[in-house]
This record gives sequence, C-alpha cells and structure tokens, in this order.
Amino acid sequence: MLLQESRNYFLLKPEYQNELDNSQSLLYYPLLDRLDSNYYEGIIQEAIKYKTQTPGTVTLGHGLGTHIRSLTGIYVLAMYNGSLTHLQMLYKRIKLISFCS
Repeated sequence: MLLQESRNYFLLKPEYQNELDNSQSLLYYPLLDRLDSNYYEGIIQEAIKYKTQTPGTVTLGHGLGTHIRSLTGIYVLAMYNGSLTHLQMLYKRIKLISFCS
C-alpha cells in the first residue's frame, strides 16, 4: 500500500459506489443540500445588489471570499460524507469561478 501511495497509484474497487449506483433508494445529505442552496442564494443576493447599485458606483474586486468560504464548507462535508456527486459538482463550480471571473 505504501508503494502504491508513493507512486500515486491507487487500486480502487468501486464495490460501494456500484452498490450506490444500482440502489433504487435515494441518498440524501440534508446539510450538504442546505449549504448548496445557501451558496446559490448568496450568488443571487450579490447579483441583485450589483444590479440595484447606482450607475456611478465603483466596485473594486470580485468578492470571491464569500464563494471560497461557501465552497470550502461544502468540500469538507462532501469529503466527510464521501459524496462523490457533491465533489464532482464542486469541481465544476470551482472551474467556473476560476476561468469565468
């Protein structure tokens, strides 16, 4: 196992992921979903605030701190719960923020 770790090679048997994929029941993480909805509410509030500013207002910076704090919380909980779906969604969001800001 140490040899595999030193070579960054991990033999993963996805038996548990296959069991989740083939299961008929839904898996629900309420705290992750709440953080996810709070993240989108924050984005909407920032957009409304930006749209309702007076035309002479000058904004310096992007305010990525709020995004980073929200995404960090989602990352920690997704890692703790082992939610591959939330980690993949998080990866897409970080890529969007990184390359579109």
